Amino acid sequence: MTGVITTTSISLSWAKPDGNASSYEIQILGDPTFNKTMTTTSYTIEGLTSGIYYTLLVSAVVGENNVTGNSSAIFVYTKPEVVKNLMTGIITTTSISVSWAKPDGNASSYEIQILGEPTFNKTVTSTSDTIDGLTPGNYYTLLVSAVVGENNVTGNSSEISVYTKPDLVKNLMTGIITTTSISLNWEKPDGNASSYEIQILGDPTFNKTVTTTSYTIHGLSDGHSDDDVIKDVDILRL
Repeated sequence: MTGVITTTSISLSWAKPDGNASSYEIQILGDPTFNKTMTTTSYTIEGLTSGIYYTLLVSAVVGENNVTGNSSAIFVYTKPEVVKNLMTGIITTTSISVSWAKPDGNASSYEIQILGEPTFNKTVTSTSDTIDGLTPGNYYTLLVSAVVGENNVTGNSSEISVYTKPDLVKNLMTGIITTTSISLNWEKPDGNASSYEIQILGDPTFNKTVTTTSYTIHGLSDGHSDDDVIKDVDILRL
């Protein structure tokens, strides 16, 4: 049977056969350069390639001339390596695009998970995907793992954390307007927002961040329309 399996090693153990055995021979099917003889009933084969399917043969041996019995076979994959260069692409209010490079060794597919959301588990064969149906302004930790074999042997995950874009604030309107000030108020957007950014179109020196859903801008020049002053209230992602 197998014990601990890593990306580059497989541990084996077995019971002594009926009758007598003075040693045991381990072979890797298809690899004539590997042939290991030992007297114990366990061994760890190292220096393997990650994500590869191996057939391991163990035979009992007796005598000075190494009389060898029939072999017992076991079939197993090494664990895939970690995917490389996991990164995000286009991020919207409800979706995150991710891409990555294939790991060293072999991988037949990839598993995408969202940390803290056990109901989300997606398997893809490409090295990119877009996760849809997310909540605006939420912080997500995405996990991507390489997978091999019919039994879905999964490697360690690579992770990346990112916010979705916040949605638009609702019902932006002006309140009291004087010769030098404009009061604004708005409602929270769908999803999440931690603060709000107020800008004046055409005035790059003005940029105000607030955590409330209202604000009064002071120090304005009289005679300007509020369309000239406030064109947008954006949510600041924190």
